[in-house]
Amino acid sequence: MRTQLDDVMTLSAAGAPPKFLLPMQTGALAALGLASGLGVLNLALTAFVPLLWAWSSNRWQAWLGMALYYAFASWTLVPSYVEYLQLGMGAALVSVGLWMAAAILSALPWAILFRADRRWTMVRLGLIAILTTMPPLGWFQWMSPFLGLAYLSPLQGWVAVVVGMGVLALLIHHPSRLWMAFPLIALAAVWAPADREGLHGWGAIAIARTTTGLNIGEKAGSSAGARGPGRWHNAEGFVQTFEGLRGAAREAASRELRVAVLGESAGGEDLEGARLALGHSSRTIFVVGGSQRVGQGAQAQLWVFGTGAEPGTVAYRQRTPAPIVSGQLPTLGGPVTITIDGRTIAPLICYEGLTAWALASALWARPEALVLVSNTAWSSLDRFAHAQLASHLQAWGRLFGVPTLIASNRAP
Repeated sequence: MRTQLDDVMTLSAAGAPPKFLLPMQTGALAALGLASGLGVLNLALTAFVPLLWAWSSNRWQAWLGMALYYAFASWTLVPSYVEYLQLGMGAALVSVGLWMAAAILSALPWAILFRADRRWTMVRLGLIAILTTMPPLGWFQWMSPFLGLAYLSPLQGWVAVVVGMGVLALLIHHPSRLWMAFPLIALAAVWAPADREGLHGWGAIAIARTTTGLNIGEKAGSSAGARGPGRWHNAEGFVQTFEGLRGAAREAASRELRVAVLGESAGGEDLEGARLALGHSSRTIFVVGGSQRVGQGAQAQLWVFGTGAEPGTVAYRQRTPAPIVSGQLPTLGGPVTITIDGRTIAPLICYEGLTAWALASALWARPEALVLVSNTAWSSLDRFAHAQLASHLQAWGRLFGVPTLIASNRAP
């Protein structure tokens, strides 16, 4: 039975909802984007994004609303790139250009597949999910609005995605039942799984950094300093990296960790030096973020030391690096999962924890856990950047019933 709210939201013969709702709809999408990276519950509210998109009056408004959602969801990109590159106005222009291009391109499938009559809603949502998750869009799309599906169904895995889209289609066609989504989201927030559930014996060790950033390279007069965090090209940086690893080894021993995970760049660029710093342990396996020079840039990697691994094994190479600043291109090859201490995990390095393709392809391999290493210590937006990574990873883990672990270098 239809209600007055259904009639208000139903398109008229002219194909447009009431005009007074249009600015509210576009503004609501921008607000949801801004809030999406500030906590798991906020990310749950992205379940309403497809609803607001479906109530657009035309393709232009559908595109504008979704472009604003993606732009506000990734607002930290601009100041982060400016701070990372340290190239003044040039860095600002590059940052704004990348930010706008990513938002505009991510919104295109939503505009192309928009229909004012709302027919084939579930099919169109499915196609949008595929197009925005697969490369090339999946390489730079942040905060997928489909993560809200994790809070619209008690199920998990790909079945939960399908059922969640069915719930969205129902709400799109029957807005009067929108109230049903709120108790589902509230209940889901209470039932949110612990971040390290199912990873007994594993632990993250955060290394507080004062030198994980651009300053060390620049103070030493190294041109490589402009390439960003973790590139140690002087004695001060090497010593602090070495001491940080020695401290991590002591902490792992005191906590009796079976597997200790250290953040991105924790090992610098010297694999052998990291091995010497950590020493030989018959009890603990160390998973350490490091990097090595490849071409004109540096490739982020995960190194494994200790029991069950060869000394200094490069276990994983970043598949989806940050555009431009890494000097590397994304790749479709390479391992998606690795096995450590008998567990099959999907490793992710920093930027990968925010991109749809890196996470979806990893979960397609059915890992036992998602393990993310990151390094936000160099950023003045450390708290916001870490909150985005944590909420995004936890939502993906919740949607597929996979425990998560985050190891991040943090500002002191």
